[in-house]
Amino acid sequence: MATIKLIKKYLNRLYTVIAFISLSIYNVFAQTDDVWNGEWVGKNQQGDMIIDLKLNTEKSNIVNPYDYHRVNTGFMTISAIEPSGNKTVLQTYELILESKEGNTAVFKYQGGRENVDNSTGRCKAVLNNGQFSFSVINNEGDEPLFASINIIKDNTAVTKQKTKNIINDILSGLVLVAYIAMIIHMLYIKFKGIRYKKPLTVEDMKAERIAQNKPEDMSPEEFNQALTLLAGVFDTWTVVGQNDEGEELRKPTKMKQVKASSMLLDQAIALQPTDADMIENINEFADVINSNEERFFDGSKPLAWLGGIVGAIFCFIVPQLGIITLISTGAYILSSLTPVFLIEKREKRGGGNIHNGIIAGVFGMIAGAQTVRTVYKYSDGHKEYEDDNSQHWFAWIFGIAILVCIAATMALWAMLNYLRNYVLYF
Repeated sequence: MATIKLIKKYLNRLYTVIAFISLSIYNVFAQTDDVWNGEWVGKNQQGDMIIDLKLNTEKSNIVNPYDYHRVNTGFMTISAIEPSGNKTVLQTYELILESKEGNTAVFKYQGGRENVDNSTGRCKAVLNNGQFSFSVINNEGDEPLFASINIIKDNTAVTKQKTKNIINDILSGLVLVAYIAMIIHMLYIKFKGIRYKKPLTVEDMKAERIAQNKPEDMSPEEFNQALTLLAGVFDTWTVVGQNDEGEELRKPTKMKQVKASSMLLDQAIALQPTDADMIENINEFADVINSNEERFFDGSKPLAWLGGIVGAIFCFIVPQLGIITLISTGAYILSSLTPVFLIEKREKRGGGNIHNGIIAGVFGMIAGAQTVRTVYKYSDGHKEYEDDNSQHWFAWIFGIAILVCIAATMALWAMLNYLRNYVLYF
């Protein structure tokens, strides 16, 4: 029982992810401005009956509010308006598009409420100057009340939809700008390289001092000031142990320590020290900062391969989605470049990469699928075998669906890794 509940739980999550991805793909690649589509409203001449209609002739996605399992081209609600202003529903209809050519469409209609609206038939709608009316071709059951009533676009709904579209466009634009800025930032950090490019030498420092008309050797005041700054660098770091002489060993374990110690070290370098021992200490501190700030890939290699493979496959099916997946896979690889100090911190915390676990679990499920063999014995002594491979089919279909969902949301994993490895450092 517990296993069944767990499977249902993850199935529900999978369906949610698939629905989200499908909706996103539809919104990006299947948006339409068909004039038939949208919300419509109409009234009879007396003004005591109103028609509310939702219509989409491009995709059957209008849900029957009285039965969520029934989805069609449109749904119509006909209501009586009482003197008090309240509405009373008289009839409801589901509309199924049969044909559409120019400004004429033919629909099949059927009652929207089971055992309440008992009418089925076919009708024709003619669209003219932004409004249309229905005429009944044939009917069985109760007489439909929508015939010959002019129906126009619901301006309130249109305004709301336009506002919603503008907001969605702005949000999409902001997300795109943020995503591009994220990639640019990661590329900048990667190609910038280590913070301290080359070690200092006494000769270089003296040459710089002479070029700036300073004394060739640093003064005692500059020496003491640089010494204080270097002590501050060391004190900024975290104690990580002791050497054989019992002296503290320190290094940066947080990005704020890297930045604070670098600022102090830069100030010491700016004093252009000429003491050999001090320059040696500066180079050692620079090496510690460089080695702990250096980045290595700490993400999921199986996920990166999965994104590349799925992205390449998508390029032959849905090219735009394939290109986006490949770009997001590259962004994921960049976002998984993690500073050494953070890698070590995570190793001490323990735990593995969740994507490795999921992908390994999927392949484990596929490998664990069994073939059920049924043996039939006959009276004459011979046997026949029948193999049931349904477990293998289910495992493959379910596993591939999970892997595709993970790969299709690669942009999300890239953004999460970027926040972890470039912004928050946790």
